[in-house]
Amino acid sequence: MEDAIHAAVATVYEMDALISWNLKHLSNFRKMEMINGINMKQGYFKRLELITPMEVCDEEI
Repeated sequence: MEDAIHAAVATVYEMDALISWNLKHLSNFRKMEMINGINMKQGYFKRLELITPMEVCDEEI
């Protein structure tokens, strides 16, 4: 339920991305495609990217 709320808020406020460590439930390609499909059916056409913090980090570890 919490993941759905985070995705919904990010969609409604037209954020570019939702950043999450939750690789199993949120930050994966299959889930991103499913969420974007539902969003399109509901009239939200801006794609939401689900990514991990490492994908936006400038520093190498």
